[in-house]
Amino acid sequence: MRQAPAPKDPIRVIHFTDLVSRQCSRSGRRDADRLVCDAIANGSRRTVEPRGARGGPVILFEGAGRGLKRGRSQRIRVLGELTQGGCVALLLVSRLKRAKKSPKNRDF
Repeated sequence: MRQAPAPKDPIRVIHFTDLVSRQCSRSGRRDADRLVCDAIANGSRRTVEPRGARGGPVILFEGAGRGLKRGRSQRIRVLGELTQGGCVALLLVSRLKRAKKSPKNRDF
């Protein structure tokens, strides 16, 4: 039985889940899937979970380039799981917005 590849091994095959496919089609750009593949193949990698639902490590991939929103430059972040057959792209992750500071500071 083959083991899942190590997080630093090169990725040759990328599978999309239905959720990632919907997220890419919602962005309105034809090259969204190319950006996701580029982030997985060439971006930085950080292990999030040692073992996911499919048996491999869950990795957060980050790639530089044009973002999915109106051509602005931003980082593409993809959550993926490494399996024996390649990488399964699970979810496009957006950055959290900064919290707004309240002008009303009260001491209770």
